[in-house]
Amino acid sequence: MANIDRILNIHQSFTQEKISVYNKEILKAIYGQSKIISQIQKELEIANATSKAILSNQIKDLQQKEEQKYYKAISFITDELIDFISFIDSPILKTFIFNLYSPVINTNIEESIKCLIEIPDKMYCSQSLKKVQNIKSELLQFNADYEHSPFAQLIEQKKDFDNLKSSQKVKEYYIKYKYLKKAPTFLEKYGNQEILPLKNSLRTFGIYFFAILLCFSIFLSVVAFQTDTSLFIPVSIIFIFPPALFLFILIKKDRKWRRNYENYFHQYQKDQKRIVTENTEQENLKQNEISQNSDLNGTHQYIKIIKEADSLLPNWKGILEEADHIYSKMVKPMKKDSLLCEVARFAFLNPQGLTIRKVSEKFSISMNRANTIFNQLRLLGILESYPTRKIAYKSPFELEMALYEDGSSYIEPSLKYFEELKKRSIQFA
Repeated sequence: MANIDRILNIHQSFTQEKISVYNKEILKAIYGQSKIISQIQKELEIANATSKAILSNQIKDLQQKEEQKYYKAISFITDELIDFISFIDSPILKTFIFNLYSPVINTNIEESIKCLIEIPDKMYCSQSLKKVQNIKSELLQFNADYEHSPFAQLIEQKKDFDNLKSSQKVKEYYIKYKYLKKAPTFLEKYGNQEILPLKNSLRTFGIYFFAILLCFSIFLSVVAFQTDTSLFIPVSIIFIFPPALFLFILIKKDRKWRRNYENYFHQYQKDQKRIVTENTEQENLKQNEISQNSDLNGTHQYIKIIKEADSLLPNWKGILEEADHIYSKMVKPMKKDSLLCEVARFAFLNPQGLTIRKVSEKFSISMNRANTIFNQLRLLGILESYPTRKIAYKSPFELEMALYEDGSSYIEPSLKYFEELKKRSIQFA
C-alpha cells in the first residue's frame, strides 16, 4: 500500500514546469560529478585570458556531450514506458496509467526534441510522440467506462487523503506545543532543589556549644561568688551574658525554622499533588485532541476506492509498480538538504524576502549549499523565484503542510519557532 501511495504521488508532484527545472538540476549535478569538467574548472581559475577562452570552450563541449547523453537516455526510457503502457490489456487501467504518466512523458519528449542535436535522435523522439498520440486516440472510446470506474476518482481522492493526513500530522505538532506550557511541571516551581532539611546541622552544633559554654560560665560564676562576692557581677557579665545571648538567638531561629519547615513541607506536598493532577489532565486533553484529529481518516473515500479497484482489477497494483520501475530509471531521487525545513521557516519569518548570503550567514553554511537549498525549495513550489524569493504560503500551517507532503526531509518545528510566531502575533492556522 505504501508503495502504491508513493507512485500515485507522481501525478500530484510533477507539473511540466517542475519536470523541466528538475532536468536542469539533474544536468547540473551531472556536470558537478564529472571529474574532467571539475579539473578544467580548477585550471580555469589560474589560467590567463587566452587559456581561459580555450578552457571555457572545452567545458561547454563537455557539458554539451553530457547533455546529449542525458537526453538520449531520457528519450529511450520514455519510449520504453510508452511501449509498456501500449501493451496493457485493460482499457480502464491503460487510461489510468497513461493519464498518470503523460505529463512526464510529454515534457521529456518535447525537451529531448528541443535539446538533442542529431537528426536520428530527433526522429526517434518524434516517433515516440506519435505513439503517445495513437494511445490517446485509442483510449477516447473508453472514456465513458473509465469515468464510471473507481480509477477515475483515485488521484483526486488520494490528493484529498494526503491533505487530510498532512493536516492531521501538522496539527498534532501544534497540539503538542499548545499543551507544552499549559500545565506547570514540578521542577518549574521548585527547580532541582531538594526539600529543606528539618535540622540545620551548623545551628544545632551552635546550640549545643553555647549551652555547654553557658553551663561552664555559670560554674565559674558560682566559684567566683564563693571566693569573692565582688567578682560575681563582672564574671557574670563577661562569662554568662554572651553565651546566653547567642544561645537565645539560635534557639529562636531554630523554632522559626521548624515552623517554616512545616509550612513549606505542607505546601511542597500540596503542590506536588496539584501539579501531577494538572499534568495528567492536560496530557489526557492533549491525547483526546490528537486521537480525535487522527480518527478522521478511518473511513475516507480513498480507502474505499482502493478496495473497489482491487475487486475490479486484482493485478492493477503489480502493473502500476512495473510502470513505476521503468519510470524510476529516468528520475533519480534528489537528496534533500537536512536544513530544508529550517530555511523554509526562516524564510517565512522574513517576509521581505531572502538572499543566499543571509541564509549562508544565519546557518553557517557555504553559498553553494544555500543556493542548492533555494533551488530545492523552488522545485517544491515553496519559494518564489528570483528576485523576490518569498514563501509562497500565507500561514505557517500551509507551509508545514507543503513541507510535510514532501516527506523525505521533514523535521518537525521546534518550540523556538512556535514561540517566535507567538512573539510576532502570527496565527499558526
